[in-house]
Amino acid sequence: MKFRGDIADAVETGLADGRSAKGVKLTKSLDELNKRYRLKKAKRLVKDFKGDRGRARALLKKDKALLSKKERRIVRRLKRAPKGARVPELGRIYKLQLELEPGQSLEEAVAAYGSDPDIEYA
Repeated sequence: MKFRGDIADAVETGLADGRSAKGVKLTKSLDELNKRYRLKKAKRLVKDFKGDRGRARALLKKDKALLSKKERRIVRRLKRAPKGARVPELGRIYKLQLELEPGQSLEEAVAAYGSDPDIEYA
């Protein structure tokens, strides 16, 4: 699932502080969902997305003669993007591990999380 901006920052900070996924306090509605579906783990799918974006942008300023083969490929790909293109925030996508109770379905949990206003998609 992909969290909206402020919530993704809270999840990142809470997990970085060493708290378990269920120990991270978010909004009332998300905390209730996490309790109802017994959230066990939350893991970011794309690690250090912001750092990778910064390093990629820095390649555009680097002397082209000093670029490695891989860096030249990255620069070519960056230049193909349309001017003003918006890069999706992949660092806000998390994989949640839930411990569903008998009678609960994964589809039900996904629909419940997806309807929360702090979730971009589930």
